[in-house]
Amino acid sequence: VLMAGPSVPGADVLIEQNKVIMASTGAPQDQIDQQVAYVTAWSALLRAGDIEGAKAFTQRHNDSLPVAERAPQQVVDGFNTPYMTSFITYDPKPALQALRVPVLAFFGDKDQQVVLTQNEGPMRENLAAGPDATVHVFPGLNHMMQPTATGKPSEYATIETTIDPAVLTYVTDWLTQRVPPR
Repeated sequence: VLMAGPSVPGADVLIEQNKVIMASTGAPQDQIDQQVAYVTAWSALLRAGDIEGAKAFTQRHNDSLPVAERAPQQVVDGFNTPYMTSFITYDPKPALQALRVPVLAFFGDKDQQVVLTQNEGPMRENLAAGPDATVHVFPGLNHMMQPTATGKPSEYATIETTIDPAVLTYVTDWLTQRVPPR
């Protein structure tokens, strides 16, 4: 069961995520373009295995921003971790294509982190050879499967619903159809 799981390389997910989140906050297109250029160059350094280069690039980028827009040093340092490198460099396609078990993958159509338009189609393609693949989209839900008007990550903590009951019912029904009771 894959809840809002990416179906494209992590670097691509991060670039699209930056575009969508920045656009939703009303950022001007030139600012979005600058951020995308930064993330693209930074992720290329990580994909090439140049962690030190990525750290230096991140630091230079942060130092070039107006003081009020700079991230705290702890945040800057957190960008260049083994976890982030793993996320940026990982391509889920081979693993998804190799699955030969029933798979349920689902997305919220308001997700701004694993964007539906980028991930739904490749997920369907990557799982097509499997014996029993279901890809489902829940309308009006964010990355956390919470009901939302916007999908903005900044509102996750303000939404009372932890996970929409319709998601829990769907997953339970899907599992019940495939796993016999003992």
